[in-house]
Amino acid sequence: MKGFSQLLLLAILINILAQAAHETGHMLVCHALNCNPTWGFIGLVQRWEDGPPSHPENWQEIRDTGGSPGWFRVSRYPSDNIQQAVFSAGGPVASIFVALIGLWQARKSARPAVSQTGLMLCLVMSLSMSLYYLRNPLRPYGDEYDIAYRLELSQPAIVIVFTLIFLTCMVLGLRSLPNGQDRLRWLGAAFLGSALSGLTLNLSDGWVREMVNQENRFFVSVFGYSLPVLLIYLLAGLGIWLWCKSAPANALL
Repeated sequence: MKGFSQLLLLAILINILAQAAHETGHMLVCHALNCNPTWGFIGLVQRWEDGPPSHPENWQEIRDTGGSPGWFRVSRYPSDNIQQAVFSAGGPVASIFVALIGLWQARKSARPAVSQTGLMLCLVMSLSMSLYYLRNPLRPYGDEYDIAYRLELSQPAIVIVFTLIFLTCMVLGLRSLPNGQDRLRWLGAAFLGSALSGLTLNLSDGWVREMVNQENRFFVSVFGYSLPVLLIYLLAGLGIWLWCKSAPANALL
């Protein structure tokens, strides 16, 4: 049980950084397009059903594909379909890259703690993204929908490609474990850790958006992230580093 609790802790910390990697992919495109964004835990700080922001001069009003108004916390928003498609693709591409890096670490690193961290990174990212795509592949929103809409491509085709990539990474990661019992234990920890931390981040994101709307000074943008978001990501990174320093070489196998 101690081994599983260590796995679960690692999965929770890694899922926070996996979310950060996905959002950073989007955010880097925003910076490249000189949009000056403010990011929350699960996306660009924005408002929809809650009405206009308190200080609309700091936001950009947009319209979704159905014509409904919304507001993004940016100085400007990508102006054409190509830019918007690249912006939407930034997150999934970053997630694929991180899953591949984790798989490479799991297979190539000579340090057990680094190898195990890479394996969990691969599993957490691949599992969470696969479940996201499989849960509702034809949802009328999300990155894959935006890419398809802006480029006039088939949304199912985009979903199939992304899903196959992540499922392949997950299978290859699981194959690096010695037996079925270990694979089930790692997959269970990855799922539970992703669910626990993911739910917490989702609930916290609404609070971040409201504090940004209220112009709370503690929630200012730092490198594109609202300050508390950046601090949580840095603490998760520190936690993973400490875990690697303290974990016994074969504690999780």
